[in-house]
Amino acid sequence: MIANLNGKILDKESTKVIIDVNGVGYEVFASTNTISKIGEISDKTSLFIVTIVREDALLLYGFVTKEEKMLFNMLISINKIGPKIALGILSAISPSELQSIVLSGNSHALSKLPGIGAKTAPKIILELKDKISKLNIENNLNSSSIMINEAISALVSLGYSSVLAQKSVMKASEEFAEKEINIEDLIRKSLKNATK
Repeated sequence: MIANLNGKILDKESTKVIIDVNGVGYEVFASTNTISKIGEISDKTSLFIVTIVREDALLLYGFVTKEEKMLFNMLISINKIGPKIALGILSAISPSELQSIVLSGNSHALSKLPGIGAKTAPKIILELKDKISKLNIENNLNSSSIMINEAISALVSLGYSSVLAQKSVMKASEEFAEKEINIEDLIRKSLKNATK
């Protein structure tokens, strides 16, 4: 199996890249997060690879970090989550955001990601929570991102739309910026923003 590719970028699209390794062009599918970090056409790049063999195809999926590769493998190990949905998730949010959402148990935020519904989100949290906590993800989980996710969930459970909840919580967290804050203060401030 191919585990790593080092070569020159021949072509680059939103979710795939062709890498020339000693004259052989490998088509590699990747998240938009990975695509944005690998450089431009003619640049040299290195990707961690997951090889998936099917009856009719040999597919390569590439990742800039080992952690993103591990998250991809964790996601596709869950029943009904295939490579396409896993890449969609890793394109919509960063690995550290996914870790934060899963560890805080925010199934509402997870259900809003592409290909994930209200039934699949709790299943992902249940299956990944223990595994994902062991990952050492760059920009690792910080308490403010957990609080933001919890505050958004609290507002949604009170009947606010997810869009309004996100806007209100993000505005409140910006207003508190450098100050020490607890979850109750953040929710209170977010509720005031939501009713303005």
